[in-house]
Amino acid sequence: FFFFFLMIRRPPRSTHCISSAASDVYKRQGYYRGDILFLTNYDKIPELGDIVVYQMRKDDIPIVHRVIAVQKKGADDFAVLTKGDNNEVDDRAIYRDKLWLTKKEIVGRVRASIPYLGMATIILTENQYVKFTVLGIAIVLILVTRGKEES
Repeated sequence: FFFFFLMIRRPPRSTHCISSAASDVYKRQGYYRGDILFLTNYDKIPELGDIVVYQMRKDDIPIVHRVIAVQKKGADDFAVLTKGDNNEVDDRAIYRDKLWLTKKEIVGRVRASIPYLGMATIILTENQYVKFTVLGIAIVLILVTRGKEES
């Protein structure tokens, strides 16, 4: 079992997708900016409709998209095709000269999420005034509590 969290930094989106491969309609709760996602990363082959996080290079931002096709290449080997729920076409343009994602690009499958819990970190990262205000309050609290202990 692998535990990983990811704070989404994109605007809200729906996760309504019609898969042409399975002709089913998948409806799941969308993920919003600041949600923390819990991922699993074990050798089970992803299924149609699973939401996966993938990263083409280690320095790229992880992408959260839905699996729309799966190719089984053996007992443990597979390749998947993904698509963003709000996108008209699949993600092959993102794959950088590849047609399918392989096991090594997939960070994990989304298993659960905690809505908006990551917003505190995003606010502290993006707004320097809030960051310095919180830091200043923490320093004042440390100094005040030290003064009471010495008395």
